[in-house]
Amino acid sequence: MRSAETITKEIEELKLRLANVKGTETEVYTRIVGYYRSLRNWNRGKREEYNGRLPFQVDSSETGTSPENGTLKTIAAYRYFYRKGCPNCLPVREFISRLPLEGRPVDVDTEDGLNEARESGVQSTPTVVFYDTEGRAKLRGYSVSELEKMFAAV
Repeated sequence: MRSAETITKEIEELKLRLANVKGTETEVYTRIVGYYRSLRNWNRGKREEYNGRLPFQVDSSETGTSPENGTLKTIAAYRYFYRKGCPNCLPVREFISRLPLEGRPVDVDTEDGLNEARESGVQSTPTVVFYDTEGRAKLRGYSVSELEKMFAAV
């Protein structure tokens, strides 16, 4: 068994090693007033405000993203709402392209696409709306992680 002195010495050595760890600087971008901008360019007050932010979490039971009672078995098609400048849209597009469903992309940067998004109640991109065989919207997905959870049961 190790003595308290040995453990204390090991802890001090680890603290010294930890103090000398050098990492790679990471550029962080976040959305502010409708566009993405590097945190490095924010003033000190805005950076403090950013540090106090909490991530928004949507309860899947309220949004209809929870596939219950065999809902996924009735899904026949999807519509994928996207924007060209959206950083999260491409991974979602790649994921849904592998699904064995008929689908159609809708560019909300066009007037027709924006109108279709309004009619479908789409408020952000990416959004994938899944329809049943009767053409009724049944589920919505907003990220690859949500879609993976939805289709993991299938």
